[in-house]
Amino acid sequence: DDEDDDEEIEALYGALDELALSAGLADADAALARARLMEGLFPQPDVDERLIIEPHEVEMNPEDDGAGEGEPDVVLRGHTARVTGVKSLDEDANRVVSASLDKRVLLWDIERGSCAQVAEARSAVCCLAVADGLAVVGLLDGAVAGYDLRTGAEAFVLDDAHEGAVRSLHFSSESTDGDDAGARGRLLCTGGADGVVKCYTMQESAEGGGLKPGVPGGACDEDDVAARFRERRYGAHAIAGHEGAVVAVQADDTKLVSASIDGSVRCWDLKTGSQLFALDGHSRQINSLHFEGPLLVADGTGGNVVVHDFSGDAQHDA
Repeated sequence: DDEDDDEEIEALYGALDELALSAGLADADAALARARLMEGLFPQPDVDERLIIEPHEVEMNPEDDGAGEGEPDVVLRGHTARVTGVKSLDEDANRVVSASLDKRVLLWDIERGSCAQVAEARSAVCCLAVADGLAVVGLLDGAVAGYDLRTGAEAFVLDDAHEGAVRSLHFSSESTDGDDAGARGRLLCTGGADGVVKCYTMQESAEGGGLKPGVPGGACDEDDVAARFRERRYGAHAIAGHEGAVVAVQADDTKLVSASIDGSVRCWDLKTGSQLFALDGHSRQINSLHFEGPLLVADGTGGNVVVHDFSGDAQHDA
């Protein structure tokens, strides 16, 4: 009967959780294990149900400093499995892109109260990056795909980028700090369940109609540091240094920082591929990092957020 079926399903989920979270597996994520078992088959919502945008009106207490009890302004309901990526397209978060293990990439317009499906990937979406009108997704089957947010057209696909799921992405915009990088290509970094980080320089296809990994184009101006770094980064350069799934990556023109569920954070020189420094001791719950200037922030250590300052300036309490 239905009750017995429910118990069997719960037992199956429990067994999957135990398997996926075992120390011997690089990709220790129960939800991904279930998605892999179900081959990405999730219920598809009715169109009307997908367009639910729920405003939350919170009575503000002047003594609460406008905190509002932590209630959200809106709730977007449309995916039928774990949401694996959310990116805002503007400072006010009026337009938002989301991706999910249900394979779908959705574009939300908060002001209009509407939602449109950008694309449905061939496999469950594990991570999302957005830049210059493109949504780039890392897939459970190890591929990476890019979609035009306006048309939904496939801009590129990298088959078999990793052995196992693609767990993290970094995709640079065409212009960084006022510097037009379009001619040199855009940096795409991927982190996989195989513990490997890969770097691509994505360029406009000569045939038109999308992007593809670039090939060396000759000598670069010695004064153009960014160009020289990109010139040496053509193709799919693999960087191996983690023993577990790489769940976060961030990069600029000279360096890349990655974090893994093996509890390690690594910083790499993108010109040589050599390791600049390593930070160990984080827990398996590490899931994100961010660097800006000399500061590196990472989570996943006993429920704490850890801030590393590489400026060399000692700080003391007044």
